[in-house]
Amino acid sequence: METAAIHGLELQAKALTSRCVPEVEGTDDDDASLDVDDISLFIVGTSSVKVSGENSLHFLQFSDEFETISADIVAFPQGEILSLSASPSHSELFGCIWQDLRTGARAADVFRYKKGDEDGSSNITSLAVEFPGTLTPSAMAWHPNRNTFALVGTGGVASTFSIESVDRAKPLWHGKVPHSDTLAQLSASALPISSWPSHCACWDPHQGGNTIVVGVGSAVIGCDSRNGKEVYSIPHAHTQTVRAIHVNPNKQYTIITGGQDGYIRVWDTRHPEACLAQLQHHTHWVYAVQYNPFHDMLILSAGSDAKVLLNCIASQCSGHPSADLTDEATDEDMSPEQLALREQMKTDCVLASSDEHEDSVYAACWSQSEPWTFASLSFDGRIIIGRVPRAIKYSILL
Repeated sequence: METAAIHGLELQAKALTSRCVPEVEGTDDDDASLDVDDISLFIVGTSSVKVSGENSLHFLQFSDEFETISADIVAFPQGEILSLSASPSHSELFGCIWQDLRTGARAADVFRYKKGDEDGSSNITSLAVEFPGTLTPSAMAWHPNRNTFALVGTGGVASTFSIESVDRAKPLWHGKVPHSDTLAQLSASALPISSWPSHCACWDPHQGGNTIVVGVGSAVIGCDSRNGKEVYSIPHAHTQTVRAIHVNPNKQYTIITGGQDGYIRVWDTRHPEACLAQLQHHTHWVYAVQYNPFHDMLILSAGSDAKVLLNCIASQCSGHPSADLTDEATDEDMSPEQLALREQMKTDCVLASSDEHEDSVYAACWSQSEPWTFASLSFDGRIIIGRVPRAIKYSILL
């Protein structure tokens, strides 16, 4: 894995998300020469457990050309930041879940970020979204194509909202994610479903884009956001809690999950009886798993084994250019190393890994503006901006 830049925080951190780059972005005078096509934006939130109000949000800007990271820091006295989720269409909007260190209660809201100018510092303002009191927030997911987001809580309780403007959110639906008879039978011999943790959620952009995919305990449930009805369920997605979910943006009915059992699994939601493929290259919990937004054979994953992996699942991707390169003249133009890599990329494997982190990696995500760039965050506050190795990149493009 190619490491482009490293940024360190003074405090521990768990929350990371990628921001979209707007068509017109007001940049600092020092960065006025930067092209918006050359930058990636991320947000990181600290997780200090001291009741001194020292937590903060770090709005990071990475320049691909200069390989530099600039940080705009905004104080967040509300508490320990547990999760962040940025809007894919409004660069200034993001969701945050935090824990009040005085009461221990969890809370969530959507905030608007305003970058400071020469006369003032940056700040965030709350949209004051009114979430139901019965919901203990644990995950937030934005719709990839609409100004809509979902908030999920323990036991699969969920609410959906529409962003009517950058200052107002309108509630759409609230209820419990339904569960099949199989899940009800599982809960009879364990904790009740209402107590099952829900650590992850993702919108499915296909089939009208109305399905929210939620991890509830060791199961995965697809829920219709319009009426709360179950679309599908995978009762035994993992032997332990599901920690990460992502829907393939380029292939219908295909999702990927990561669990505390260390496995990464690919599923066809029409046939949930068995996974289509699985990888076990992490030696501990998998905290993050995400398809590349353009090249879905590339899977970014991270876990508590302090590793960030670039996986290839060629068997279940929407298409693989390397698989069509059979012309002998093309082979003659390639080096033995390139030929070996091309053959490797026709299998399900790990293409590259990063050992730059020294602590559990709680989050990893692709840039929303640059398909070959990603960021990862470990608990010790180290942020690493990485790139897909050039050999892999050219094997896909050429």
